[in-house]
Amino acid sequence: MNSKSNEFIFTSDLDGTLIYSQRYLDEQTLPTLCVEEYQEKPLSFMTIKAIDDLIILNRLIHFIPTTSRTQSQLERIRLPEHQYDLVENGMRLLVDGVEDLSWHTERVKECKTKGIPKEEVAEKLSKIILDFSKNNNLDNYIRFLASGTFIFIKGSAFDNPQILFEQIISSVKKIGWKTDVQGSKLYVYHPLADKSVAALKLKEKLKAKVLITAGNAETDSELVKSGDMGFIPNNALLKLQGESITTTRNEGVGAGEEIIASVLSKIKWKGGD
Repeated sequence: MNSKSNEFIFTSDLDGTLIYSQRYLDEQTLPTLCVEEYQEKPLSFMTIKAIDDLIILNRLIHFIPTTSRTQSQLERIRLPEHQYDLVENGMRLLVDGVEDLSWHTERVKECKTKGIPKEEVAEKLSKIILDFSKNNNLDNYIRFLASGTFIFIKGSAFDNPQILFEQIISSVKKIGWKTDVQGSKLYVYHPLADKSVAALKLKEKLKAKVLITAGNAETDSELVKSGDMGFIPNNALLKLQGESITTTRNEGVGAGEEIIASVLSKIKWKGGD
């Protein structure tokens, strides 16, 4: 990899921020490319300009995908070559596609120092879910990621997911854990299993001076706020305001293109090239 500026790093969510599903293309006239397929069907898209700009941007600074996806889910996406990825809400760090095990070990250790233990949360969630479930196989309903600090619940497996989600959210908020509903999915995670914590740690690790962030969901809220510059797509459920936060004019793939172009412009203006 070519030498990059250590002044900036760009940590960005992917789904709904830089990459978009087919339904966000219907009213778009911008030339696009499919960047992800699932079960042999096109799933995620970016504009051609966004991809080209991202290639240029990543030659200048570190572009770091920061996602709730697992490593295997991330590997489905065809992104320009880059060195670092933060997956499972930042609880795991990939370096050139290989997990840095010491990062995860340290992150889990940090989570043990604050809040209700993950084992207690897992037991609480399991009891609630079993009350709603059609069978006793929890694997059909819930996935414990990042050593149990980041939990994914599939609402589509239940007849009344909204009621289930409301009960879980009420229960875990009382003990200080965070939640985010994204369509038929519910994420439950330790307060330190947050993208912002990971982004700031990586900023320190890389000795970067400026953190640029982007995101669209509640799991991205602290990430966007932690950035020296933060971006939110116009179509996002997340609504934040602040001097350092910019909401795009465009929506969908156009918003992803606008975010990347804006970051590239700021880097060049600041002398990153």
